[in-house]
Amino acid sequence: MLPSLTHVKVLVTYGETKEKLSSLAKKAGIKTVQAERVDDAAKMALSESQSGDVVLLSPACASWDQYRSFEERGDVFLTSVDEFLQSK
Repeated sequence: MLPSLTHVKVLVTYGETKEKLSSLAKKAGIKTVQAERVDDAAKMALSESQSGDVVLLSPACASWDQYRSFEERGDVFLTSVDEFLQSK
């Protein structure tokens, strides 16, 4: 899996697997930032990005502990991105 991370500048993790994913990223020499929820993660990822970067929501597993469905989680992500961009 580590070779697939060669173009990743920052990995923002949240949820139950954040420690495992952060550990993997650190082994690959990738900066990591931990968040509590997807809306915080989106804002952190956007603040770490520069023009031309790609910010990807790529859940490693379900978020049943925080959201009713993947649609709700995606909606929260999109709303967070919109709010971040409007604040700039």
